[in-house]
Amino acid sequence: VLRSPKAALNLYSSFKADNQLTFPVGEDRMRFKLFLDSAQNVADFNEDPEDTAHYVLNMFSSMTGEEVKQYEGLNATEAVEGPAPALQSSRLNVPSSVQWTN
Repeated sequence: VLRSPKAALNLYSSFKADNQLTFPVGEDRMRFKLFLDSAQNVADFNEDPEDTAHYVLNMFSSMTGEEVKQYEGLNATEAVEGPAPALQSSRLNVPSSVQWTN
């Protein structure tokens, strides 16, 4: 795909449609370059015979490094102070303690 400019552009168009992305013309050129870099990385990683993972393009494929950093780490903006409330279910009959050894 990356060897053919037309195929790469078609892949990018599909990527934008699948992810509901639209960019102004000038920005779209920059995003396309980021996307091509990501696509090349995915292709390179998938060609490594010692790596058993399968890599794909995702929502980060047309983002800048700064934009990706916004998704890194713990988002504690809605963290609850104090201990987390106990989970409860009316469908479970769970004993208050369990003897795990014989």
